Amino acid sequence: AKDSPADLAGIKAGDVIVKFGDSKIAGLEDIDGALRKFKAGDKVPMIILRDGKEQEVTVTLAPPR
Repeated sequence: AKDSPADLAGIKAGDVIVKFGDSKIAGLEDIDGALRKFKAGDKVPMIILRDGKEQEVTVTLAPPR
């Protein structure tokens, strides 16, 4: 979504999250577990796959809506 933490970090449709902080991500349940380790305002490094290449981005977490 426009102006979401993902959008502000530069994540685009089609990107695949493979690492969130120190957690490897293989599915939705992994993202849920990884998110629980952080709080709103934390800056979290992520590794994404875009066009078959790994890229690192940093996302600043927002409070739950």
